[in-house]
Amino acid sequence: MHSKILLATLALVSTTLAGNHNGDFAARRRHHVGKRDWHHHGDHHGDHHGDHHGNHHGDHQGHHHREDHHGHHWDHDWDNQNGGSQDNSSGDSTATTTSSWSAPSATTSSTPSSNTGGAVTTSTNSPAASPTTTSSGNSDSTTSGTEKAGLAWPNGNANDISKWSKGNIGWYYTWSPWPVDSAGDLDFYPQLWGQKQVSTWNQQKSKFAEWGTTHILGFNEPNEVGQANMNPADAASLWNQEIAQYQGQYTLISPACTSRVGDSASGSDGIKWLQEFQQNGASFDAVAVHIYDTDYESVISTLQKFHDTFQLPVYLTEYACQNFAGGAQCSESEVWQMMEKTSSWMDEQEWMHGYSWFGVMENMQGVNQLNQLLSNDSPTELGSYYIQSS
Repeated sequence: MHSKILLATLALVSTTLAGNHNGDFAARRRHHVGKRDWHHHGDHHGDHHGDHHGNHHGDHQGHHHREDHHGHHWDHDWDNQNGGSQDNSSGDSTATTTSSWSAPSATTSSTPSSNTGGAVTTSTNSPAASPTTTSSGNSDSTTSGTEKAGLAWPNGNANDISKWSKGNIGWYYTWSPWPVDSAGDLDFYPQLWGQKQVSTWNQQKSKFAEWGTTHILGFNEPNEVGQANMNPADAASLWNQEIAQYQGQYTLISPACTSRVGDSASGSDGIKWLQEFQQNGASFDAVAVHIYDTDYESVISTLQKFHDTFQLPVYLTEYACQNFAGGAQCSESEVWQMMEKTSSWMDEQEWMHGYSWFGVMENMQGVNQLNQLLSNDSPTELGSYYIQSS
């Protein structure tokens, strides 16, 4: 009898503790995931899931077409993390297609006003000025060949990033100025996604030194409607207001445009956008670009084009074997070929300082699921290769 009472008591205590533990865990998870509100998974998805691949795609197959996806990345509502309000309403009325996905849309009203006097738009056909290097005295030191690989991490603390803090992964970013817990030795690169994230940026920037910050990432796909969506003049104004002050202290990586090289007719030529960004007084130490393509040779050619144009280190901060133009998607073997060929090539180029495959996430937001690096909170076979082979 006594033994039965004792066993019942122990069972009750065990159940209570488990309940408290699960409750605490759930609360922590809500704190980290709900905070940012990912819209990634909610509205974010809904819209970004069509958009990324929507407009973006339609026009640029190999190109990022992602307009959305990206940002998609995310606009991740990091402002909500700090209790700040973030407007998720979209000013983008373009229809999405099933081949595209959309990222958190940026509202047109969030575009910063220019302080430079007439805005320079990307639709102009006038030749851009010759690319300049940078006036910064801070040049990006070449990342070692084994730590160029990074993580475009949208999971907050819901997934264990420490499982990736090994092998050849050297850094990560979250499409925001918010780091995650327990990142081990991974370097965090804070990013100012766009105008709507300025309040959060200002809340976090005092912590950069404490975090040991070395690099800062610029706006997310400013040449895409549905993403940061800014003309070069307005973007330069915001850059000089919020980021330029860190030049010489940290490596400043340019806004990450999509790779529609030569697509000036639609105003989405990433190189032209960056040249006009420079003409409006913005200076950076390295160039970022996003590339979604099904041909690894095209990816390599595009990276070479960005480097030849700006003569600066290059960061490929989003890429995958993905067709955003409505054509056939990559097969498993083609995804592996893309991963193997591009990573080995980038590791060999001294001017390629970093790259981050899309994506380290359970929900691929409309991007070919075969590109997935994470499943059930652990690296997939492709993810394990990415960790060890870079």
